[in-house]
Amino acid sequence: MKYLEAYLDFVPRKKKHAPKKMKKPRKMVLPKEVTDRLAEVGGYRQLITVIPKTGILQSIAQYHHAMSDPIRLRILWALSVSELCPCLLKKVAKVSDSKLSYHLRLLEKAELIRPRRAKNWRIYSITEDGLASLGKL
Repeated sequence: MKYLEAYLDFVPRKKKHAPKKMKKPRKMVLPKEVTDRLAEVGGYRQLITVIPKTGILQSIAQYHHAMSDPIRLRILWALSVSELCPCLLKKVAKVSDSKLSYHLRLLEKAELIRPRRAKNWRIYSITEDGLASLGKL
């Protein structure tokens, strides 16, 4: 028992703190130019209503991410000419199997390409959105 008491004397004990008082939110001070412009558009609440919903923003971000890589653009251009299987896309894109799979998945998520099954093969084709993104519509 005396060892336990010695240990408890040695170990610092947690202090009980009084609950923190809630701070009042500070009023935001904005530059006059910003305040004036915000008032012109109808205020903060109106500004928020103009911004698209998160799902739409994610879709736009996926599109731009898909279009931001030369390898994916190369794949899109090849598919704009003809439907192709992964073995040819791999040669066209000059990448390994795993990298090709990654790039195709991103293009599919952005709905710029579409795969279809033909027996044991996957055949990729470009969508109308993919053609439009290349300016071919």
